[in-house]
Amino acid sequence: MNVLIVYSSLTGNTKLIAQSIHSELSRAEISHSFDIFPVETAPEPDNYDIIYAGFWADKGGADPKTKQYLSKIQNKSVVLFFTLGAYPHSEHANRIFINAKNILNPNNKALDEHFKCMGKIDPKILEISTKAHGAMTPERAARIEEAKKHPDENDCSNAKIFAQESFRKVCQC
Repeated sequence: MNVLIVYSSLTGNTKLIAQSIHSELSRAEISHSFDIFPVETAPEPDNYDIIYAGFWADKGGADPKTKQYLSKIQNKSVVLFFTLGAYPHSEHANRIFINAKNILNPNNKALDEHFKCMGKIDPKILEISTKAHGAMTPERAARIEEAKKHPDENDCSNAKIFAQESFRKVCQC
């Protein structure tokens, strides 16, 4: 079974989670092939059975490069993971997952489970967002400060657990 882990990362957050997923999957499963690529150099998805697709959240969904890659996937099992500057258990995070999943062609088998964690926000994006939303509220400032601490060791550990569980569900092994 060939597995592709493809990711898009602006600040390194999603890359770190992708590497955690890759290290966990390739550590234990010697009978499968596990490849990892940034989305910019990722191979076509045709030669893979399972695709783990990771992205950074952008405007309530996946970033543009990931959207383009997701739309190319046909007849595959797909597992999504992402990082965001918002709280991972927020309604906003749930909408991001739904929006990304909706990009996939319906002939794919996408897991309803996904992995998400906070991550530091790119300063340029933060500046644009601040201009769009106006004055910084204390709640928003606190969330941004919390996001700067992630992904942390706990997030990477949780990503590894997610990798094990999701792989078992997808390959049913």
